[in-house]
This record gives sequence, C-alpha cells and structure tokens, in this order.
Amino acid sequence: MKVITKLIDYAVVICCYLTHSSECYVSASCISQEVDVSLPTVTKLLKILAASNIVKAKKGVDGGYKLAKGPADIGLTDIIYAASGDSYKDSCFKMHAGCTCNCNKKFRWQMINDEISKVLSKYSLQDMIKFNKGGGYDR
Repeated sequence: MKVITKLIDYAVVICCYLTHSSECYVSASCISQEVDVSLPTVTKLLKILAASNIVKAKKGVDGGYKLAKGPADIGLTDIIYAASGDSYKDSCFKMHAGCTCNCNKKFRWQMINDEISKVLSKYSLQDMIKFNKGGGYDR
C-alpha cells in the first residue's frame, strides 16, 4: 500500500506555512528556509501546487507564492494528489493489475483504497493547521 511520501509531506508543510501569510506573496527561498526543505524541492512542489490551483504564483520583485483559496477550501486529498501526480489514487492495487487468477485481491485493494480516500477527503488544510498545536511546521 502506498504511504505518505516525503514529497507529499513537504507539500502539506509548505501549504501549512503559506496559511500564515495569506495576504502576501512569499518567495520560494523564504519558504525553503522557514520549513527547512531544500530550495529545489520547494520550487518543484510550488510549481506542481500552482499547476493544480492550490497556490498562486506571481513573477517579479514582489512575486512569490500564496494560497489560491482559503485553508478550509483546500482539501488534503487535493494536496496529496497534486504532489503524487494522481498516482496515489491507484497505487494500492497496481500490483494486481495484471492478475489473471480469479481472486478478489484487486477488488479488495480497491475497496481499501476507496476507504482511505474517504477518510482523507474529510480533512482540509485548515484541519492540518488545527492538528499542529505546537505552531511549527514539523514533519
């Protein structure tokens, strides 16, 4: 079964950080320093998150990144699917894709994957901020 990868975790951490600066654009280098993730990784994820309309990007002197919507309107699954390239949705049962036997393994994995997706879809970025009562951006 697919687990939450470091890239997905970093994407959530970056989005959580951006909730604290919702009115202004923040540079990738500032985000990198604040969340303690390498600049190339932050840049890569910000491009992915921008392409998925989770963050807005602005070029220029006053440019940077900010959330495209309020934290309550950004689903945790939106961030997960963006950071994983949608592979998270079907990775739990890919190993049985070519199965020629009449077993129900693929169906069972699909059911489990659907349940995981249901649970994750109940949470927003706002919920992730509430869970982090320490105020940091821990991974």
